[in-house]
Amino acid sequence: MPRENRKRGKKNKKSSAEESAFFNERPIPTEAPEPTGEPSWIRSALDQTEEVNLEAPFGYVDADVKAYFRTVDVQMRDWQEGEQDDGEDIDPNEERRLFFVAALTEMGGKEKQLATDPDCSVILERMAYSMDDFVRRVFVDSLTGSFESLVKHRFASHVGQTLFTVAKDTISRESRGIFPTIPESSEKGELRTLTQLVLDAAEELLPAFTTLIMDPFASHVVRALLLLLSPNLVPADNSAQPALRSKKSAAWKAKQGPMKSVFADEKGKGKEAAPKSTPPEFRKLARRFVEALRAELGENEVRALAANKVASPGLQLLLEVEADQGMANDPDSLLDRVTVGIVTACRNEANPVVEPSDYLNTLLRDPTSSHLLETIVSRSPEEVFAVLWTTYFKGKLARLAIHPVANFVLAKALDRLSNGQLAEEYKTALEEKHVPVPEHAPRKHGRQGATSDAMESKIQGSILLQSLLRLPGPHNQIVVSNIASLAIEERIKIAHNPSGSRIYDVLLESPTVPSKAKREFVMGFIGHYHLLVDDRLGSRIGDRCWAFADTYLKEKIGRSLFVYEQFLAGSFFGKFFARNLNLYLLQRRPDEWKTMQADRKRAHDQASKPPPVAAPTPTTLAPPASAPAHEKSAKRKRHIQPEDEIDAVFNATLGKRIKKAALGDVAEASGPRAVNEKVPKRDSRSVDGLQSVLGAIKHAPKDEKHGKRKRH
Repeated sequence: MPRENRKRGKKNKKSSAEESAFFNERPIPTEAPEPTGEPSWIRSALDQTEEVNLEAPFGYVDADVKAYFRTVDVQMRDWQEGEQDDGEDIDPNEERRLFFVAALTEMGGKEKQLATDPDCSVILERMAYSMDDFVRRVFVDSLTGSFESLVKHRFASHVGQTLFTVAKDTISRESRGIFPTIPESSEKGELRTLTQLVLDAAEELLPAFTTLIMDPFASHVVRALLLLLSPNLVPADNSAQPALRSKKSAAWKAKQGPMKSVFADEKGKGKEAAPKSTPPEFRKLARRFVEALRAELGENEVRALAANKVASPGLQLLLEVEADQGMANDPDSLLDRVTVGIVTACRNEANPVVEPSDYLNTLLRDPTSSHLLETIVSRSPEEVFAVLWTTYFKGKLARLAIHPVANFVLAKALDRLSNGQLAEEYKTALEEKHVPVPEHAPRKHGRQGATSDAMESKIQGSILLQSLLRLPGPHNQIVVSNIASLAIEERIKIAHNPSGSRIYDVLLESPTVPSKAKREFVMGFIGHYHLLVDDRLGSRIGDRCWAFADTYLKEKIGRSLFVYEQFLAGSFFGKFFARNLNLYLLQRRPDEWKTMQADRKRAHDQASKPPPVAAPTPTTLAPPASAPAHEKSAKRKRHIQPEDEIDAVFNATLGKRIKKAALGDVAEASGPRAVNEKVPKRDSRSVDGLQSVLGAIKHAPKDEKHGKRKRH
């Protein structure tokens, strides 16, 4: 057969245009097909085209509608970020309400499509914070019956999570008998309260709960629902609210800007003075979620949830609900299953002796499941915690405290110990400190067999000492006195260490450390400053000491470095420190040097002070009422200063010539020496509590990477 007559593929295949027209003309079924009497596994070819599109199960959003909601998002983001309206005579709330009503009208009938759209779902989240109680009820009512599909959707799940989060204020008002005015309409029937809508949504999700808790998209929605049903799990100040989003999701949401109500009269609405109240049906429904997981999953399946990154946070919350409901002491409870029968053992005898479980030892050291063990330690009954402490913690504090993951669980356990137990553990720790280990025995670690000195500065110890230095006296004196008692070689060694140098930063910056102690610290390096600044970190400490010193102390430091001038000039880092000293000028014209240093110190102190608030002057005049609207803002920014008549004449005659001459004089006066004598810039590595912790973590040793703890 000739090559030009050959054809590949099936015969009589329709063209792509005909195929797309055929599928576009077919209506999307909204109801289940009627039974035909055939077996369920027999399906026609046409039925296969009617499968649900998992990406857009309720259809795609029209392009024009999506473009409109993008403009809504831009406008609401401007309002939420605090930008003011241009109009002064129009009430901003009234204008925003008109805009919001138009957006809600356009949203009507398209809620499910918008919620599953990747661009419009976040816009619905933004709008949920500005909805009043009536609009929230209408919005949730439009999603009823499809919650199971929505919470398993990648984008719609976040909309459901936001709705359950903002619903607590509306439900609290409904439980106190505060309801909005509902327009009478006989066409759409009776609108349920948000309390009833949440109960119906929970009833819809309850049959598939064990599947949803392991779903990567639905799990965080289930946790938000459990927090709504059990508000006792979260303190009133939201200080310990569980994280409902992963780190990646939280970072993405942070890029969307602040999400809050756009109406000015609703600021602080979420911080109501009255305590949040919930109906009693919520508590009963939360109990049913715990019972459903108990009934549908076995012991091994429940334990497997602890190591699952998706299901473990949900299991933690269920343990919280179980303890809040008083169900933790029941035999075969979730706590009993996760603790491998400790609850049952405590019910059978008073002080049971339990063999350590490999499962719990694994939870103790696993970055994911250790969070679950923290919840177990915090929420377990007293008799159960006593067995946990005796079996898994007592006598093992030294090993657990240095473990990068287990130390978090140990800290939670120490919070529950009594004074007698703490005293006993402290005594045991002191006894262990004086047994088997030589003082100067090096320890090998890593693949290369590198040695690590036991006295080397550690990140954790550095952070602890920094915290002590920020305490008021005399609590910080223990650190100051111990630093002063060290040999000068040890102090320089600490200054050259990334973790130890941070301690010196806080010592010089902390307002609670007396100036006398800071002065003694700076004077302690006199005669050894050339060794201190011959290092990348040490030169920074030297600059901080120089900035703290007064003119008299600077002169003493400078004169002590006369003999080391050539050493500093040849040092890669010391030469930068020598520029601030200007030893040449100090040797030849000390009086001029003192004046220059005093001026620099005065300018530095003046720059570090906060700028004073300018008081309104009587010369600041408001624009006349007849001025146009676009000129009002410009005139307000001007401060009209009274001008002398003689100055006006000179300014009119000389004009720009005076300014050019003045600029020329300044340019002539500012040579290279004047440039070098600028006020030193403030070091960018200023230390406060959070930055020191982050900086310490950043410089953590490489051999501890495997022990990094993941926070949900």
